[in-house]
Amino acid sequence: MVECNEQSKLKNIELLKKYKNTESIEEKKRVKEELVLLYESLVYKLARKYKNAPNIDLEDLVQTGYIGLLESLERYDLERGLEFMTYATVFIDGKIKNYLRDKTQLVKPTRKVIDTFFVYLKAEEYLRTTLE
Repeated sequence: MVECNEQSKLKNIELLKKYKNTESIEEKKRVKEELVLLYESLVYKLARKYKNAPNIDLEDLVQTGYIGLLESLERYDLERGLEFMTYATVFIDGKIKNYLRDKTQLVKPTRKVIDTFFVYLKAEEYLRTTLE
């Protein structure tokens, strides 16, 4: 869980520095796992915002959020002075929104469009039966 006191912020910055500057693949993997565990509560918090999306499981949203977290770890630049949690939030939320956009229908058609669609379906059925 991510804490917001000064000591934990310094620890997080040290972990991020270690992740960016480590050459050893094993050490980098270990630090990455530690960072992911540290920020998993952020992923769950952002995924729960969208838990009421139709036909979407919370676990799918969480997995997508983890992908966003991993991308933010790779792209984060310590030199810019931006807090990592702020940076990661944008990536995680963006990944989840993209997933939802791809999996759900965000724009609902108006009632008039739906009614017109059914009129066309009835007309098509009528023409098929009369022309056969």
